[in-house]
Amino acid sequence: MAGKPAGMLVFDIELLSITPGPKPIPAPADVATPPADATKTTSGLVSKVLKHGTGTDHPSTRIRCRST
Repeated sequence: MAGKPAGMLVFDIELLSITPGPKPIPAPADVATPPADATKTTSGLVSKVLKHGTGTDHPSTRIRCRST
């Protein structure tokens, strides 16, 4: 293939500096217990809808998610 190296490539890299990222957002003070109006599944997962979405496209049970 044209333009492809004929052998192994080795790169010598030097870290010059580290730029700190933003500080994490602190957790709310009221996370010790779930809210009384939260939904709890049979497996014990507790969730609450904070704001209903306005979209019309929704995944079906046939949709598969893949992590890469």
